[in-house]
Amino acid sequence: MKGKATIILADAKTGEVISRTEEHNLVTNALNNIFAPPHYAMLHSFKYSSLFGGGLPLWKDLAAGIILLGNTVEEDADNILLGSDTIPVGTAGGEYDGDNIWRGTLNLNESYQTENGYHFTWDFGTDKCNGTIKCVALTSKEFGNAGFHSGTETDGSLLVHPMYIGHTDVDPDILFEYGTGQYLGTFESGIHTFAELDENSNIVFRRYRSVDPDALKINDVTGLESLSEPISVTTVTPSVTVKYEERFFVDPKKRLVYYFGDSVQLSSTQMQICWTAISLDTFTVMETKTVIIPKNCTNQCIGAVWDGYLYYLTSDGVSKFTLDGELIKDYEAPFEQYTLLFAMGDCLMAQAAGGDIYCFSWGEESCLVTYRKYLFPAYNVDAKAPYISICRRRYHFAGDASITVKPSLMMAGCYMATINNLSKPIEKTSAHTLKISYDITN
Repeated sequence: MKGKATIILADAKTGEVISRTEEHNLVTNALNNIFAPPHYAMLHSFKYSSLFGGGLPLWKDLAAGIILLGNTVEEDADNILLGSDTIPVGTAGGEYDGDNIWRGTLNLNESYQTENGYHFTWDFGTDKCNGTIKCVALTSKEFGNAGFHSGTETDGSLLVHPMYIGHTDVDPDILFEYGTGQYLGTFESGIHTFAELDENSNIVFRRYRSVDPDALKINDVTGLESLSEPISVTTVTPSVTVKYEERFFVDPKKRLVYYFGDSVQLSSTQMQICWTAISLDTFTVMETKTVIIPKNCTNQCIGAVWDGYLYYLTSDGVSKFTLDGELIKDYEAPFEQYTLLFAMGDCLMAQAAGGDIYCFSWGEESCLVTYRKYLFPAYNVDAKAPYISICRRRYHFAGDASITVKPSLMMAGCYMATINNLSKPIEKTSAHTLKISYDITN
């Protein structure tokens, strides 16, 4: 997508044009990211047309708003969400004739679809969006309608549900669609791996290929292929009994996924545990090991093999062992039944059921970083702006299709789809009218 903004400042009484500015924009990755959702969210019969509902064509909602800022912003394709240094001047989305001084209106008579894109025109009267304008950016229609300091406004939202783009008053707890099985990771460019337990406790690995969002044109209503079939399906019979498809640990450096089987309580102070490691390249069993650890623990099958050590959820928290089961250290954070262990960068991390995140790599003691419970599920770390993860998916037993909580996504509506830093600031006062025309082309 390419874009050009034409900004006309005029004398309100005489209509005389005071300044006319034309600015070409930088296109951010916001729309690309929207049409390449986090891979754990893909359905087995994934269809963009059903996922994004009223979101197409692009000019209808996803790029149908404009933001006016009193500051410049970094011209970087990954600079998508408004920063804490934002100086708001105003927004515009659809038609508006209310008294919100922060919001302009769409000029329907001067907005139209072109052969290769769309031409927007927004008007800002003498009482609208006064201030110093240093940057303009396309955004969602929802945020253009909600605006800065909207107060009692009911139209528009800071959060947009991907299934109901263009709708208002969407309950953020509405469940987003989820993938068949548990998303494990993307280990080849554009190819995403899921794992699912079948009724015989075999692990079925499915690999899906992403579509190319660059293939989408501005005026396309659908136009993107679906992910109707996986590119490969491999069934592996693990050498331990796996009960939970989501209780796994991925070592991205070794490209292995670890599953822990049922533990056996040998005495009040000894537990036998076992695990198997499966290659994410060949989907074959690479290692199976059984050790005895000097612990009493609930049988939750939650563990990790990381940097040559064994970590396992015990009655004392998460305990660190040698690979032969010798106790090294207990981490006595409030870990419990639904703790998740995962790798992020070079660090081993844990998320307790309450939502707190712990890092085992930042010193002798586990360091606590608190996140909102429904904002940062441990296995959703690949969500890119403007997506925000808002809830977590709980586990289920092999052969049982019930899931109590599914992963849910929202989009931050206040994204910047384009960035136009003006070569010269525009000073708008109550003595001026402002007209902004924005042409977007493929």
